[in-house]
Amino acid sequence: MLVKDVYNNFIKEAEKPLRLRGRVVIGRNGEVMPRRHHLDYKALHSHRKALNDGVLCIPYRKGMRSALIATLFELKVNIPHSLRDKVVQHLKGLASSNVFRNNRGKTALQVFYMRSGKINDLEIEEKIISELCEMQRLTGMHPYGMKFAQIGFCIDILQGGKKDIYVRLCGGIKGEVLPKNQIRKAYKKNGRPVFSSLKDYDIKRVKEWKIEKAHKLYPIEEDES
Repeated sequence: MLVKDVYNNFIKEAEKPLRLRGRVVIGRNGEVMPRRHHLDYKALHSHRKALNDGVLCIPYRKGMRSALIATLFELKVNIPHSLRDKVVQHLKGLASSNVFRNNRGKTALQVFYMRSGKINDLEIEEKIISELCEMQRLTGMHPYGMKFAQIGFCIDILQGGKKDIYVRLCGGIKGEVLPKNQIRKAYKKNGRPVFSSLKDYDIKRVKEWKIEKAHKLYPIEEDES
């Protein structure tokens, strides 16, 4: 029998450092090493300070996922943007910048092409849609979008006229996080609703993004001593 809210069943184990995490039994998947898909209270405290200071600290590793979030943020929050006409081109430029260069000297776009091959813009669109669908997962064993939801953000995939696809970065969400998907069967939530943990910031005052970790830029008081 499958267990609802699977991730919440081993969230305490996932909070431990990787070297200390034990294998846990998850439904029909057997024993697995849990991955951390949430922000603990210390990280949330740092994100709150950052957002109140007008900074979105992207809570993911330096790569195409973070570059995609940064792209949508630069295009403007809470407004739909054409995937083909705006998002793809802006993403390709941003993901090839030094901001998204890893410690091996490769940009996020170069790493993307190394994994996917030299694909055209239409194929890039499909990859982006698949990535966005993953980020809409808020429950289950791998809730990839939970960190983003905790700080009041999610991404919508919208159907426009003549089969055009639009993408919207939603920010400043105060209540339940419900990402929309109008082009594919939405990921079915299997468990309790996910609510934003941060409600005391004004999204209109959040003017910049950073890829650095929030707890490094905005350490909690006990780290400042």
